Amino acid sequence: MKYKSFDEFYSTSDDLNFGLAPSVELKDFVEAEGLTGSALDLGCGDGRDTLFLLKTGFDVTAIDVSQVGINKLEKFAQTQNVSVGLTTHCMDFTEFKADINQFDLITSATGLDHIPVVQTQKLLPSIVSWLKPGGALYLMVHTIDDPGFASSSPEQSELTNMIRHYFRYNELLDLVLEYNLRVVRYEERVEDDLIHGKPHKHGFATVVAIKQETR
Repeated sequence: MKYKSFDEFYSTSDDLNFGLAPSVELKDFVEAEGLTGSALDLGCGDGRDTLFLLKTGFDVTAIDVSQVGINKLEKFAQTQNVSVGLTTHCMDFTEFKADINQFDLITSATGLDHIPVVQTQKLLPSIVSWLKPGGALYLMVHTIDDPGFASSSPEQSELTNMIRHYFRYNELLDLVLEYNLRVVRYEERVEDDLIHGKPHKHGFATVVAIKQETR
């Protein structure tokens, strides 16, 4: 089954559709570095990464185009007693505006692949400017290794029709390296996804980078 919108997809369950477990690289980095402060989650969905950051002690601004996803995030934040630090906006995250040096952490897990790559190229300078010097950036995108890139593959997700750009090898890394960022981790991989829909596979690229101090 292919969904026409994320509102339709998130309406299929009262639980979090992508589960409670946060993005692995984000969790590892935040816990290893003991990070806290203010965070921005672009394309938060129903909130698995936002909830993790709230529990870690971050104040989080969470942006998503799906009102159903935002509603589920707010409900789970309340039931888990972490809603105090949460601010949500239901909107296209490419239209979001923030102050320079506002956030200690910006994260977007499978957000930038849901917009055309030209929009990503226009948005990244703003994202970097919103980070405080020393702040961290975490990005995850689908790659051309994802079965959804080959439309006839039986191992693709039921959400492949939502993706606007599959990243080529090192494409995400090359984009990040254009800015004043120090890459501390980059990975491309294929993994099984048993969380939603029929069992399927994903090809992902992930990057963790630090905004360097200006001299």
